[in-house]
Amino acid sequence: MKISIKKSCITPVVPSYLSGQINRIEKHTSVLDDLFCYVLVMEHNGNKICMLQYDLLQFDDYLSNRIRNRVKDELNISFESVFTIPSHTHAAPEVLRDGLFGIKTESSVAEGYLDFLVDVSVKTALVANDTLIESDLSYSEYVIDGYYGNRNNKNNPADKKIRFVQFKANNNTLGMLVNLSCHPTVLGQTNTQISADLFGYIRKGLEERYNCPVFMSNGAEGDISNRHYRLSDDVNELIRTGKGILEQIPSTLVFNDFKSVNLKIYTKQFNFHCFNDTKRLEEAIQRNNKLILQSSDKDQLKILNATNTVLYHQIKKNIDDILSISYSIIQLGDVFIVTVPMELFSSLYLKIEQTNPVLLFGLTNTSVGYCADELSYDSTYEGLTSPFIKGEGERFIQEINKELSQIRRRLESI
Repeated sequence: MKISIKKSCITPVVPSYLSGQINRIEKHTSVLDDLFCYVLVMEHNGNKICMLQYDLLQFDDYLSNRIRNRVKDELNISFESVFTIPSHTHAAPEVLRDGLFGIKTESSVAEGYLDFLVDVSVKTALVANDTLIESDLSYSEYVIDGYYGNRNNKNNPADKKIRFVQFKANNNTLGMLVNLSCHPTVLGQTNTQISADLFGYIRKGLEERYNCPVFMSNGAEGDISNRHYRLSDDVNELIRTGKGILEQIPSTLVFNDFKSVNLKIYTKQFNFHCFNDTKRLEEAIQRNNKLILQSSDKDQLKILNATNTVLYHQIKKNIDDILSISYSIIQLGDVFIVTVPMELFSSLYLKIEQTNPVLLFGLTNTSVGYCADELSYDSTYEGLTSPFIKGEGERFIQEINKELSQIRRRLESI
């Protein structure tokens, strides 16, 4: 398989509103660390895909489609072969034209920044496309403990693995694809510095250690963060958490070579059932208001206020009974990648059959919101603000398992 990983800086040059915190309306005051766009182009047997990863909160259809259309034209590939993937940092410029959760606020998109992102994306993709190198693939994974986990209940299941796909040629590592599931939100809601946050810190550390570019994607982070593990929410905590995670990753990684190499995309549609239960939402707001009056816990107050803000908006919003989403299964030889346009709970991801390793890329191309499990539906911020009815997450995972099983059977018959 031929591959190339290239990157470009996307740090804004003018003061910009930061996305990710509903109650934060200040423009950024300084730059803690630069933001980047990474491009991974892979080509095998006439098939080519282009993945673009950004240090941004998330995408809407407008920006993602602009990038995907331009890149597919320049690389002469299909629209479905181009993927825009955000890290989900909450310390990057606002890029959603309608605001977070569709809530229009003062925090608007900086003039010209979207055009800049499109142009940088195309230029970086072209450089990657022109520098493809034949490579061998291998896989490795490790468990991280003590720095992040299920953010609603520390004892609940959480995907704590960090996964690596290595691209190597002539004993030289050309680059790595790294997949980790966690809200990269060490920096708190009062932060006004531009930052790639946790993923940026880990990525920089991996690149320095292994001397290669690292394309790092977020996974099923819907219910995962460092909430129950953090000592503070400032730069010192970012350094402590980032260092702690890096220290658990061996200096010499042990990889298993791929037994087979392939590159194929299966683009699928899934219809989620939605229901705007106004009574349920109003009752949740009343419960939250009572808790707000009783609580002095900063984290709890932040969650309760954010939940109510979104719920007020949901009540006014007309939601269709059916929401059709597009997701993809990418066969990468011995490993599968599943891309979904949402913040999927890791408790759901853990139900995906791992006959072969399956990496999940969350918030790909756009975001339709949280996809929570049944147990969290009525009791958590994510469950209450999800547009889907109870049980739809489980049904979605059943569909993914069905599709993966069919693909595996076809491969076995060849």
